[in-house]
Amino acid sequence: MDPHVFSRLLEAAWANRHLPPELAAEAAARGGSGRLGIKDLRLLLMRAASLPSAQAAVSGAWAIVSARPELATSVLHTHCQDIGAASAFVIREVPSANPMLFSAQAGWREPGSGAHGAVVTRPSRKAAYQSAAVSLLGQLCGTEPVEQDSTLTGWVPAGRFSSASPPAQARDASFPARLQQALERPRIAPAEVTEIVLRINAGELIPRDLHAVLFTARAAAWLPAREAAPAAAGDPSVAVAVLTLHQSLRHAATPSYTEEVRKSEPGPPLFRMRASCAIDGQEISELGPWRNNKRQARGTAAHRLLAQLAGLPVQAPLPLAGARPLPATGNDRAQEDDPQEQLKALAESGAISELVFKGTPGITGVEPLFVSVAACEHRGELLTATERGLGRSSTRLAATRQLLLTVQRAMKAGRGLRLGRISVPELGGKNPLMLLNELKQTGKISKLHIEDPEKDAAGFVARITCKAHSEWLEAVGHGPNKREAQRQAAEAMVELLATPVKEQGPDEKAPTSAEPAAAAAAGAVAATDVASAIASSGNKDGVTTVCALYGDMGFGGPALVAADTAHPGIEYEAGWDDVAAYTGQAMPWWPNLLRLSHLTRDWKPGAQAAVVEVPANDNERILRRAAANEVFDVTSRVAATDMANSIRNNRIDHTNHEIEIFCKEGYGDTPNQVVPGAVPDTSRHPVPCDQDREALQVGWLGLALHTHPDAVAVLEVAVGREPDLLPFGAVTEIPVQQSTISDRWTHRLAMCDPTAAHAVLAQDAKPQAFFIDPLTDMPVLRTPDDGGKQVWRFYAPLSLPAGGAELASVVLHHTLWVLTSDGHVHPAPCTPAEHLWWGDGWGDRPSEAAAVVHQLLDDLGATVDLHKHWDAPKGLTALFNEEHKKGAELTRAALLHARMTPPRTR
Repeated sequence: MDPHVFSRLLEAAWANRHLPPELAAEAAARGGSGRLGIKDLRLLLMRAASLPSAQAAVSGAWAIVSARPELATSVLHTHCQDIGAASAFVIREVPSANPMLFSAQAGWREPGSGAHGAVVTRPSRKAAYQSAAVSLLGQLCGTEPVEQDSTLTGWVPAGRFSSASPPAQARDASFPARLQQALERPRIAPAEVTEIVLRINAGELIPRDLHAVLFTARAAAWLPAREAAPAAAGDPSVAVAVLTLHQSLRHAATPSYTEEVRKSEPGPPLFRMRASCAIDGQEISELGPWRNNKRQARGTAAHRLLAQLAGLPVQAPLPLAGARPLPATGNDRAQEDDPQEQLKALAESGAISELVFKGTPGITGVEPLFVSVAACEHRGELLTATERGLGRSSTRLAATRQLLLTVQRAMKAGRGLRLGRISVPELGGKNPLMLLNELKQTGKISKLHIEDPEKDAAGFVARITCKAHSEWLEAVGHGPNKREAQRQAAEAMVELLATPVKEQGPDEKAPTSAEPAAAAAAGAVAATDVASAIASSGNKDGVTTVCALYGDMGFGGPALVAADTAHPGIEYEAGWDDVAAYTGQAMPWWPNLLRLSHLTRDWKPGAQAAVVEVPANDNERILRRAAANEVFDVTSRVAATDMANSIRNNRIDHTNHEIEIFCKEGYGDTPNQVVPGAVPDTSRHPVPCDQDREALQVGWLGLALHTHPDAVAVLEVAVGREPDLLPFGAVTEIPVQQSTISDRWTHRLAMCDPTAAHAVLAQDAKPQAFFIDPLTDMPVLRTPDDGGKQVWRFYAPLSLPAGGAELASVVLHHTLWVLTSDGHVHPAPCTPAEHLWWGDGWGDRPSEAAAVVHQLLDDLGATVDLHKHWDAPKGLTALFNEEHKKGAELTRAALLHARMTPPRTR
């Protein structure tokens, strides 16, 4: 079936909310063979996942995304564009215990709803982002649900034109926009082309960017960037991803690869691939050269086919210019052909040290059969390469060759580590400010603060502070201008970080050998840290290998990362099924909430799963304590009990769901090698909860007005879990200013003693006075902000007292103010999860403010509902989308006129 016809049939089936069995089977077959485009994947996973008739097709689509994580990001970005929510797909970095690993979590922030995936850890930031997007997609389509936590922070929009980290994207959001604008313009300046070439050579462009440069930028001025793009696509995974993306955007079949194998007795087999694509009914193919492994062969063929499609000459990978010459030995030809001999020669010359090769064979026959790791140290920096394949020798040769390339790049760039307070790379001409930001992103330093340079008698002085481990550091730089002063301060800070700390005093305690084991039981350190601690303490128990959970699920069981005590600095992936084969039995796995030290210590081979009560977390204990406190009335105690029961049910359901995922019966004829070590006690599950919400709201109001410390504790739990049960809206903060609209409101506030609501509102601030709004009963306090300036902090009301009045006007001053016809001034009502704003939202629209005003124009006393604020009248949304001066007043007449006048299309 033609791909275009198939896509149209899918759209028609979605319109009818039913997939015929034949179409569902066709979609499942296309999913199994990887022939679904981005548009088809989005329709199946983001729309049709709820249709019972589409389950087979959804499973096929999910199989593609699971096998090729890069597609998940494209699906989510495409969905953002189609629904008009450009910033809905967000991501955040999660601190990792191992600075060599990266953890990320993807989220979805759509008005009125939100979701997030699981935290995913990978050896590279790019892989972590892609896998996090897969987990989020699994949550959104219901294939792999994740327990949700609404208290997570640090979300930033997921990048499209840059592969930098979210903090870097937040700081330099201009390059993606500039690249997109440059691609849309008919002409481009040479300076812009130079910057794009530099970023391509630095590896900052993701496959979508490279595809756009190759196939969208056709002007002659783009030629240097287009010639640089194939070189960046020389990496096998990048070349395959760009070629697959090219076909997906054309709604064409994915590229196919035909394999040829040439066996030679003295050495490993060689592989060659032919990459083929169907373009407008014509098949175009390119035959790649012979390579030592399938991955390189596939990537080289895809690279050649990309160059042909883009109309560019095929350039063979050149040797790294400027690399130090290898030491001469007796057999130069053998050195040139054998990367292992070249590495040994480098080790003999002193260029590298601690050269190690590690091979891990598989047991079960699940591909890949062999994993090989090659590692060495170069000027204090650990360099590693990992390869997987079907043959032992070919896999080791591929890992060795990859390590040799990594060493050559490090030698060319003058890379190395200076071992001081932390391991600091050599500057090597790099901007020291960029190096400090990299150290912050990898978690080696924190609290990095670069102050704005101040003028002094000799020019400018700049100050930089940061925290390395538990030590605060400060560096000062001087220069004739601000830029030079900051550079000098950054160089001084890098030098300070590269300087070792003073020797440990006699009174300072060294960590004991028992500490690593306790940390490992808590899951707080990585396998390499535990292996290092065991090796340094003498390894009395004779431990050979330490395995730790990697954070996701493989075909053989939970993914593991391992480190040998003989070489603790090298981490490699280990298969759960391999460990089970070595031990000769299925291995026990404990759900996260039942991962208790006494359970794991008491387990014996062949033991049945222990039935254990899921322990209560801090929030449940706080709520139970308040529910037993007779100082509160019955309704308040019932409200606390209801939320505690809800938490208990959620924790048991989550534990059961974990067991269902990890301890399935098996895959086909392969039995599952994972058995539960413990299961939750469900004899009283579920406990009653979710009673009448009005009665619960009355109980929570009583707790909010109480002064007992238990009331403060339970209110903090409720704010993070179910803020809709509380009688308060969004937290709002405005500066204390005289002769403003807010000054009219603050004159009517009544000073009072603090309640639990005031205490939760204050958080870590030091309030100077507490107030209550006598008309709306909202708590208010006055406190200094971080800079010492006085601010008003208050809860926005959920509704306003009407009393027969109507909305007269609104004033835009730090927040939205409502003036009524009877002369009162109120902060505009707003629900807890939203905020009111106006102006240019860079693609976002201030529909929350428009929805509030729309409801108040009809009924001043209405309880605002913002669940569907994006459906607010377009004219009001356009009015608030305009740039207004601070303190601007919009009269009732202007608001009514805007509501009935939709914006004109240009």
